Amino acid sequence: MPPFKWASPEVGARHRLGGDPEFLQAGDEVPKCPGCRERMTFYAQLDSINDDFCLADVGLLYVFICFDCLTTASFISST
Repeated sequence: MPPFKWASPEVGARHRLGGDPEFLQAGDEVPKCPGCRERMTFYAQLDSINDDFCLADVGLLYVFICFDCLTTASFISST
């Protein structure tokens, strides 16, 4: 896919599986499981891809999972 025409080079390459989320805004945004109320585990972040697939002003989609309840949560954040 073609890269962004106007964004900096790192935008579109911030995908991550496991490890720690790279939050775009300051603060701890890790959700709690709605079932057991425990802090969820970071699973992945997906970056905006290009001008045609842009998430909320070149934002990131964050995905979390509770391995005990098998519940997921996700949200989009941008700068």
